[in-house]
Amino acid sequence: MSLGFRETFSKLWKMLPDKHEMIVAMILLCINSVIGIITPYLLKIAIDVHIASRNWNGLLTISLIYALLIVVQWISSSISSYLISKVGQEFGCFLRKRAFQHIARMRYHYFEEFRTGDLISRVINDTATVRDIFLEQLTALVGSILSISGSLVLMLKLSIRLTLAFMTTVPLMIIVTYKLVPRFMRAFKNVREKISDVTVRVQEAVAGAQEIQAFGREKDMIHEFQRVTRDELKAKITVARMFMLYMSLMQFIGGLSISILLAYGGYLVIGGWLTIGTLAAFMSYGTSFITPLRTIIRFYNSFQEAIVALDRVYEVLHVPIEEDRPDSVEVDKLRGEIIFEHVTFRYPNGIVALKDINLHVKPGEKIAIVGPSGAGKSTLVSLICKFYEPTEGRILVDGIDIRKIKLRSLRKNVGLVLQETYLFSGTVRDNIKMANPNATDEDVERVCKELGIHDYIMALPNGYDTEVGEGGIRLSAGQRQLIAIARAMLKDPPIIILDEALSNVDPGMENFIVRTIKRLLKGRTAIIIAHRFTSAMLADRIIVLDNGRIVEEGTHEELMRRKGMYYRLYMMQAGEVKAVATEK
Repeated sequence: MSLGFRETFSKLWKMLPDKHEMIVAMILLCINSVIGIITPYLLKIAIDVHIASRNWNGLLTISLIYALLIVVQWISSSISSYLISKVGQEFGCFLRKRAFQHIARMRYHYFEEFRTGDLISRVINDTATVRDIFLEQLTALVGSILSISGSLVLMLKLSIRLTLAFMTTVPLMIIVTYKLVPRFMRAFKNVREKISDVTVRVQEAVAGAQEIQAFGREKDMIHEFQRVTRDELKAKITVARMFMLYMSLMQFIGGLSISILLAYGGYLVIGGWLTIGTLAAFMSYGTSFITPLRTIIRFYNSFQEAIVALDRVYEVLHVPIEEDRPDSVEVDKLRGEIIFEHVTFRYPNGIVALKDINLHVKPGEKIAIVGPSGAGKSTLVSLICKFYEPTEGRILVDGIDIRKIKLRSLRKNVGLVLQETYLFSGTVRDNIKMANPNATDEDVERVCKELGIHDYIMALPNGYDTEVGEGGIRLSAGQRQLIAIARAMLKDPPIIILDEALSNVDPGMENFIVRTIKRLLKGRTAIIIAHRFTSAMLADRIIVLDNGRIVEEGTHEELMRRKGMYYRLYMMQAGEVKAVATEK
């Protein structure tokens, strides 16, 4: 999407947090411009009327008026600069906050379409570009337009012939601008993309630091970062080179205009067709015309960069967010019955992940979902959480179609323990409380005691106040899972989903975590995505998925007797464990 000037200005104006301050700043800028238009005319009067007639009193009066106008201009300029800066910073924060709020509510699958670093760049770098260019340069544009308009009117009033001579170079400026602007647009877009690439590499290097060091890829990552940084530098140098060429051409053409003005104006003065005061005023108006014209042209070029940045921000703001249907209802505490009726799910790229799933989970029942990689296990539980919606069929929770249940209401009743638990910067206590911010410290400790992990947490350096680091980097995978389980328990939901919760846990912690999970699941409906069959043993019933279809179901003993897919998967995993033990 590409926004035009009018549409862009309209959208930005609507988003301004304080329009009144901006209007005051604009009025003060208009006062500055009017004073800038008046002062050259005072110069003409001083030279032609008072200096020529040796009228000291009149010259003193003009000088005092001139000085007074300069003081007013200084005061109005100072206040307008402050207001513009204030509104600009507020607008930058507002735009960034709006982009962040939108990202927080984006539909889950859209996160797969954006790179993390690219989203960060759009929220931080692109919003800053929009703020700087539109608010700081746009206000300068208003003053420049007034200065040019006023100067042109008075120049025509003073001498039409001299004005026409002065304006002969303006078409040249327009032609140069017209030729170079499309190149600027492409160059600015390239710069934004390169900045985004750098942000992505930094994000990946920080998030994947352990893997990078483990595989000895530090030099490769450094070389890759140097490459994208060089690409960014080249893109910026290209823009700088183009801008330097453009501005030097504008400066040359502007100087040529003043030269024409001086030569032709001097000729008219010598011929007696023009007064010296008029020429002096004209020279001042000529400068007052060229300088704002450069500002307008500079803004026009910068505007292209801002359009690119704003397009990138609006791409995020136009991504669909999670919204409740008009007929959706609130639900209180659910019993936990889940029914899949002929559910088929197809990803936006056309890949079918689930095909005609029919499944009935009774309240309080524990169901394990097993199957080879890519069978559709995680997709199935994602549908329960409404991260996605079925392409065909429907899912009922306590007899209500989940499409008709408000998102927050549904998710309030579902506890989720993922394979990769993400912990936020803060303490162990903070991360457990994330499930219920209103919980007291006593509630947190009570839940941990019920799960049997209180002593384990107290053994950490600062107990519940131990800092976990970004992403929980200071804790082991097992410790992170314990916090995730406590988090789910504190939420006290009737439905628990365990998505391969034991996959990344070392055997030494596995038995302890299994005991903890048993306490968590007591009296609740549970859907267990099982990679390790230790998890499957916790279930009352096991569902086997393959290529998006249910191919088997039953208890562990029943499925082992059938010697179907479950049997083969179980024996394969048992064989891998035995092989590892033999090698040792």
